[in-house]
Amino acid sequence: MNSSGLQSKQLQRRSIEQEVEYLANIASHSQFAATLQTSLQTRNVGKKRMEQLTDQARRSLHQLRMRFNRATTGDRCRTNPNLTPIFIASLEGSLNTYDRNRTLHFHAVIGNLQEEFDLARVEHVLREIWPATDYGVDDIVVKPLTDERRRGWTDYISKERMQGNFDCVDYHNAQLPQYLCVDRSR
Repeated sequence: MNSSGLQSKQLQRRSIEQEVEYLANIASHSQFAATLQTSLQTRNVGKKRMEQLTDQARRSLHQLRMRFNRATTGDRCRTNPNLTPIFIASLEGSLNTYDRNRTLHFHAVIGNLQEEFDLARVEHVLREIWPATDYGVDDIVVKPLTDERRRGWTDYISKERMQGNFDCVDYHNAQLPQYLCVDRSR
């Protein structure tokens, strides 16, 4: 491997490490991890069709996020950006086109919710909203994000990035409360 190829690999590895560190920091402020399946099957899908499917999945995630914000905060996060729920998701399944049962799905971290949103209530809200999106289905798993699960979650959602899918974390649909967006280095 020539020196420019080696430098490129080193930059990719450093970028992945920094993203995992960033996501671990966000997860440390979060309460729940969720897996949200779609109806979008990936078997024998070509590159162009996969791009269409990932766009469809991300539009459904956008629908979910907007409705989730409304269900958990009403209009309060519009007037107080510190009340915005933490929501970051990674799309998985775009690299697997050989499994007949595989669908695109999201792994999400959710946090900054009011105390009344315990595990049962968050799961109930997601079960109401996700299947009502264009491609969401009622295959949803929500778990508390314990200290043990936090690091595992960030490693797990980064696994497709390690395989070359650098767009798996859906930053277009990511949201953070204002207090997590402040640059503290100044």
